[in-house]
Amino acid sequence: MTSNTNSNRKYYVTALALYFAYFILGIASSIMGQYKTEFAKAWGASTLANGTIDVSMVVSVIAAYGLGRLIA
Repeated sequence: MTSNTNSNRKYYVTALALYFAYFILGIASSIMGQYKTEFAKAWGASTLANGTIDVSMVVSVIAAYGLGRLIA
């Protein structure tokens, strides 16, 4: 009976760690989505012909975060 309880506790700790990791990655994705232009300027993005900042590199990083979450 005690070995079953110990294994369940291990699962709870693992599940808690995974949920915490997803929570932190969700916050990071949200922040990067809200401040795309600021991140693009900080990362040296080019200015397009109409005067806007090219945010494609920030969008690709956000997509890589999402893909990493799916794989993990």
